[in-house]
Amino acid sequence: MEHKENGFVEQHDPKVDPAEETAPLLNGDGMPDVISFSRRFPRIIESDVQKAWLVAKSAFDYYGISCTLDLVNCLMTISKPRTRDSDIIFKAKDLLELLAMNIPVSRSIYIMEGRKFDIIENGSQRRGLCAKFGITSEQFRERRRLLLKGPALKALGKLTSSDIFVGDGIVVSLGDSYLGMKLVRRMVEDCILHKVTLASRIASITRTRTDMTSDNLEDLRL
Repeated sequence: MEHKENGFVEQHDPKVDPAEETAPLLNGDGMPDVISFSRRFPRIIESDVQKAWLVAKSAFDYYGISCTLDLVNCLMTISKPRTRDSDIIFKAKDLLELLAMNIPVSRSIYIMEGRKFDIIENGSQRRGLCAKFGITSEQFRERRRLLLKGPALKALGKLTSSDIFVGDGIVVSLGDSYLGMKLVRRMVEDCILHKVTLASRIASITRTRTDMTSDNLEDLRL
């Protein structure tokens, strides 16, 4: 299976026995080679993570992924023996990242089935839009309110077939279309950088596009 950024495309080598794809690969000592990832989460969302973990653990168990939730150290850990077909552990790693950002597990769980996601850092963190372009805290708070104002965010989600979540300095979109998520990113950036409201951008698009499919999203020349 071929692992692509934020998405997965299944490819089977016809020369490889399917049973070999799931057989653990051994390290130099003849022991199973294990892939492991850990992710910390903020103490403030501890109760939310604990509730979401019940759903996440069921998915991990289904795919043969060992997992632990350490509430004392606010740490989630997953591990799985490496096989020829190990991409599922990377999907699980992505799920940990979304849980650590308190994205509802009812939506983020579909990452395990190959759904894509995009994280837009728009705050004062090192790679955030405010840090990159010198936007002040006051300006950011004002423009963030534009993202949340009225039904525009929900309309953008419908327009792009995406789930969109606004957090503290981040916006996360989950969807099945790279083009849809690219449009979300462009509109969020325009809002934060140039004070362009979502409502005005959506109105402009819907005037010329009444049916936003993957094909005509390309016509927007994003």
